[in-house]
Amino acid sequence: MKSSVEQIRQRFDKDVERFSNLETGQSATIDAPLVLDLIAKAATAANPDAKRLLDIGCGAGNYTLKLLQSLPLSEITLIDLSQPMLERARQRISAVTPARTQVHQLDIREFIWGEPQYDVVVALVVLYYLRSDEEWRAVFARIRHSLRPGGSFWVSDLVHHSNPAVQAMMWERYGDYLV
Repeated sequence: MKSSVEQIRQRFDKDVERFSNLETGQSATIDAPLVLDLIAKAATAANPDAKRLLDIGCGAGNYTLKLLQSLPLSEITLIDLSQPMLERARQRISAVTPARTQVHQLDIREFIWGEPQYDVVVALVVLYYLRSDEEWRAVFARIRHSLRPGGSFWVSDLVHHSNPAVQAMMWERYGDYLV
């Protein structure tokens, strides 16, 4: 059974503290320090002069904070379902940068994309909430359209493994983490 948007929002509203640790990520293989570091280094290598970032499903801001360690960001857009997560992200980010930061509490499917404006877009452990092929196509098309020439899009997410034993192991690990 898949969670509703409201159930997802309520779960993350309650987990702000757990998601607010840059050193350990969320203490899960899903958002481990290694993944934080890899995404930040890869995005920096691809777009070393990036000024504009879109962080989809930003949580408490861990990925943006990690990117700020190596990118000269001046504009940051944060999207998340959870207002408490957005408030924590804004607080943490404003403590380390004067970059203009916009926050949007909404489902990614509701975001108004506008013209190409982002140098880097990250969507980390959030896209697996998309429910249909049409939603996947629509969101990816919008993300692609939102990127400036030379921009990059970075995804780290839950994936389905074709080997049933690996799939079962990964879901068990994720279940243990959620508990």
